[in-house]
Order: sequence, then structure tokens, then C-alpha cells
Amino acid sequence: DRLRSRGLGDVYKRQVTYDPDDTTDSKDVQWSTSPDSSEYLTVTPQGENDASATVEAKKASPTPITVTATVNGKSASCNITINDPEPEIKVESITISGNQDLKVGESCTLSATVNYSSGSGTNPVTWSASPSGIVTLDGAKVTAQSAGPVTITATSTEDPRITKDCTINVTEPVPVEKPVESVTIPSTLSLTVGQESTLAPAITP
Repeated sequence: DRLRSRGLGDVYKRQVTYDPDDTTDSKDVQWSTSPDSSEYLTVTPQGENDASATVEAKKASPTPITVTATVNGKSASCNITINDPEPEIKVESITISGNQDLKVGESCTLSATVNYSSGSGTNPVTWSASPSGIVTLDGAKVTAQSAGPVTITATSTEDPRITKDCTINVTEPVPVEKPVESVTIPSTLSLTVGQESTLAPAITP
């Protein structure tokens, strides 16, 4: 059997079976372990005749530890190997890229990289914006609606305690200057006494 030591220790139960099951001999079980094994595990007899024992892993063992059950001079052994747990990979931070200032009507698409205690990846995040009304969000796509600063937040779906903010400033588009190229009015106009006419210049563009 193989055990992994985790936290306060994995707990594993061993049960003795008798052959024959209806033996008239004493069924009392004596449990023993390899010498100097107490540092690595504990064995706690349980139940009637101590017929089972709970084995708790405490520390990784350099070699297998033998747990032996003995009944009336007959014995059976179990070799247990205790390994260190694999390191827990945790979300540590989020990095946002692709953010830029926008003008009303423009869009940009953000990208979030989730950084772990070992490695990184583009794992799912949720996006939110505050205050509301300045941009709309379609996943990571940001579309500017009105002028003002807005905070975009990426939140890890694996660990919602881990977030990352970025600020986008939205401005009104700058009007494009178009100089007057020409002005025209009728070159001639004929009126009789008492008539009126309105002249309206045609401006290009």
C-alpha cells in the first residue's frame, strides 16, 4: 500500500481477515511496525479483538515501513510508503494587456494572464467595469459609450480573491477640421423695383 502525507496526515484503515473465518483460536491481534517508524506514522488498534488498525501518515519515509498483524503466532505484513504531497499550485496574480485609452465609439479587446505559483496560463477570468455607463463589456471586448475614466477588473474564476484592475480613459472624438474650399453665390441677379430676393452662399465643403 502507498500513502501520501498531507496536512496532519492521511488516515488509512487496515482490517485483519481470519482463515478459517470460524477459527476457535483467539482472534486477538497484536500490531507492530518497523523499528524507528513512530516518526513517520502511528498505528492505532480499533474494534473487537483489535481486528483493525488506523494508520496515520505523519512524515515522508525514506524507505517503506512494515506494519505487521500477528494472531496466535501467525502474521501478515503490509509495506507502506509515505510520500510528500505534491505542491499545491495557487493563483498568485493576474496580468492584463491590451488596455488603451478610447474615444467614444471605439473598442479594444483585453487579455488576462493568470499567474500561478508554478507557471501561468490564459485561464478564465470574469470582467467587470466601474462606474457603469462609460463602457459596455462583451467578455474581454470593451466598447466606449461616453466620456470619463473607467476601471476594468479581471477576477480569477479559480480564486475570486485574486483580481487585477486597469484604467481606461474615454474621451469624446475630436472634430475633424475641414477648411472652406469655396463660396459661391449667383454671379448675376436681376430685380425690378419692389422685388426682393435672398442670396444664400453655397459653401464647400
